[in-house]
Amino acid sequence: MKIAWLCPYPVSQLDHLLDGGVRRFSIHPCSWIMNLSDALSGISGVELHMVTLTPWVARSQVVQRNGIFVHVIKNGIPLTQRGWPSYLPVDILTGFWRDIRLLRQEIRKINPDVIHAHGTENAYALATVGQRIPAMVSIQGIVSKIAQVNPTFRYRVVSRFERRALKKMAYASCRTDFDTGFVRSVNASIHIFQIHEAMNPVYFKQQWKGCERKRILFVGSMGKHKGLDFLLQAVSRLAKDNPEISLTVVGGTAGEIESCKGRCNELGILHCVEFKGFLPADQIAQLHQSSRVFVIPSTNENSPNALAEAMVSGMPCIASAVGGIPSMIKAGETGLLFESGNIDELINHLKTTLYDDELCIRIGQAAAGTSRSRHDPKLVANATLDAYNHMLTAC
Repeated sequence: MKIAWLCPYPVSQLDHLLDGGVRRFSIHPCSWIMNLSDALSGISGVELHMVTLTPWVARSQVVQRNGIFVHVIKNGIPLTQRGWPSYLPVDILTGFWRDIRLLRQEIRKINPDVIHAHGTENAYALATVGQRIPAMVSIQGIVSKIAQVNPTFRYRVVSRFERRALKKMAYASCRTDFDTGFVRSVNASIHIFQIHEAMNPVYFKQQWKGCERKRILFVGSMGKHKGLDFLLQAVSRLAKDNPEISLTVVGGTAGEIESCKGRCNELGILHCVEFKGFLPADQIAQLHQSSRVFVIPSTNENSPNALAEAMVSGMPCIASAVGGIPSMIKAGETGLLFESGNIDELINHLKTTLYDDELCIRIGQAAAGTSRSRHDPKLVANATLDAYNHMLTAC
């Protein structure tokens, strides 16, 4: 089976293979994409082509990595290695016209049996519309929902494209009640496959057994909808009576980290907050073992990978009860949930997990028990392949 994925790809990993290299290296690692592609490409009879758009290369080209064909398509401002700036978003103002054209040209060259678009926040899903080849879209974040809590111009415009693509899709891959409900509200006739994200095998090799250090761990971007400021406020109040408490923040660009440091200074907690920036999976796995509790205080989420990784590692987790998170955590059994923005409730959960060893081990073990089968790369790859076969049989 020849499969074409239209998806983001961390092209910095291809720097040694690409003619002209890669201009920018602070690129999202797209771990869920990499984990599943590695597992899927290892199945006999599968030929996987990954098509990705990026402005950070000198020209479009195809390279092979780990048995996978990676089609790196140059987009952005012509004759440069730059993307469109936020003050001149030509890509969304033109409805991703050029990106869609480039993607469809590459699809014709590949001539796949199945197309799989990952995400609705860009041109990938739109490029599958109208194709005669069976196509599926995997829901990542839901732009229409993010736009409600962070109504930037880009989110508001792209949310229209998201709905346009979903209305015309025949197949979608969802993971939670949240994304399933949204997709059904846009397209009642679409066929939905329930397929979870594949987590890195490094997290399956360990089991959190406790940590005396009172370190709180946050992993994720610093976008407004991630709710990091709620956690900073909670830490500032806790630290007054508990000076041993610390917070480690993984993720964020250099500019975002500097801004967050300013906020920490305002709250008087700069001394107890450590910023790590982006880290590879093995280093995040080490932080899981040397931290007391994982917290994700978002105002909007579908199924955050950082939470899934922490659960697979067996960490006790605290998360806001928004979006698809209640589909991942059973409150009081596999983690603790709180109302988004309710800092008092978050503080109470933090006090409990920071000082109740028995509870932490119990919910951590339960989290690992449910999440390891849910996010096992081999099982997810088999479920994905079953979906492709269904699509081919139905056409």
